[in-house]
Amino acid sequence: IMQPNLPQDAKFKPSAGNDILRRYLELSDRPTSPTTAGLANVTHLIWPESAFPFVLGREPSALSMIGSALAGRAILLTGAIRLESDKTSQTRAYNSLQALDGGGQIIASADKTHLVPFGEYLPASGLLRALGLRQFIALPGGFDPGVERRFMNVPGLPPFQPLICYEGLYPGFTRTGAKASGKRPAFIVNVSNDAWFGATSGPLQHLNLSSYRAIEEGLPILRATPTGVSTIVGPTGSTISRVLHLGDSGVIDSELSLAGNNTLYTRLGDLPLLMLLLISGMAGLLKRVARHLKSSQNRP
Repeated sequence: IMQPNLPQDAKFKPSAGNDILRRYLELSDRPTSPTTAGLANVTHLIWPESAFPFVLGREPSALSMIGSALAGRAILLTGAIRLESDKTSQTRAYNSLQALDGGGQIIASADKTHLVPFGEYLPASGLLRALGLRQFIALPGGFDPGVERRFMNVPGLPPFQPLICYEGLYPGFTRTGAKASGKRPAFIVNVSNDAWFGATSGPLQHLNLSSYRAIEEGLPILRATPTGVSTIVGPTGSTISRVLHLGDSGVIDSELSLAGNNTLYTRLGDLPLLMLLLISGMAGLLKRVARHLKSSQNRP
């Protein structure tokens, strides 16, 4: 997992694209101990959300640079913008997690389905644009949501659930994907861009909330962000690897145990909560009825 400590405004400068990519590749290839040799030891490399100030799939030179660095060995998972033209030749943009093989070719993509209002799209856009409001992302029209929550299949790995940015805040994504595919994922990958928060408690809060997805599903989460906090969260919600804190740059080089556990949530989802709410509501209603009957009996 590579964390570049790249400030947010740098990723809005297309002219800085090559320098940013070179920084990513240099950091990713740093040995993490006397016995490791950078990317030569790595099977899979993870970069954060919003990694590039360009559309990766439309930059052959960037794909070539990545392929040369991977040298046919590692698979790269990275956040990137994905463009797609529909039957009417209208181009749609997606916030995606893309997988690149060792030759730098994009071999799989998963699109974010739960977009951030005002950040990635503008609710009631016609009205608000007429009033002069725009979304924060400088992308004409904003992003389109992905059509389904689904697992990713990447060479050398069992199926895993991607969670892009604040999708990690919501329960149910992984369970929905498991129901659709008929099996559980082996782990979760959460790429996020918490640089928006700056040096505040926001990135720590985001990590804390994302760790609940590990507890619910009994699965580890691999988390990559540009400025922190990046780490691996175990099935019990605690970190099980090195932690790259706010302002750190570097890599986490770790083996990943895929021994996940079935939990009550994976079997029943929100049903226990709904039952408790129903019981609580019924108890409150019965109490009101009993109070009303008692007051009626006491009347002359």
